[in-house]
Amino acid sequence: MVGEPAVRDGWAASVAAFAAGPALVRRAWESAPEAVRAVPGPEGWSANDVAVHLSDAELVRAFRIRIMCAGAARFDPFDEDAWRVSLRYAAADTALALDAYEATVAATADLLRRMGAEAAARAALHPELGDVTVATLVERGIEHAAAHAAQVRALTAPPA
Repeated sequence: MVGEPAVRDGWAASVAAFAAGPALVRRAWESAPEAVRAVPGPEGWSANDVAVHLSDAELVRAFRIRIMCAGAARFDPFDEDAWRVSLRYAAADTALALDAYEATVAATADLLRRMGAEAAARAALHPELGDVTVATLVERGIEHAAAHAAQVRALTAPPA
């Protein structure tokens, strides 16, 4: 399995760390001056774009986890840069996107708690990554939130 993580101090701890991710992002986004949230950084992404991306990416992760828990054998990748442009992230309601991100993570964490630790080993084939487990998706969700919270802080920090 690709990048198979160790389940953090047990499944419950992994799910709790996953569920805490949106709060990291919300704190980073809310601490940024509103005037700079929409300003793109060197790679073309603004803090607002990141918030909308997290909402969309979490919808994808939530769907993948659900189909894996239901027995699906494969899922497809998506192009986050193409989504940013074609789904017009710059015009999105960022507060609504953050609310959706938080709600999606909370609902997925509830599912993961209900499914129990046996859900961690459920796997599906990703055409680029190979076999991916639910535990991998949870771990990536934890890392994704932390990385994007740091990105929001970097994008909105005062110039040095």
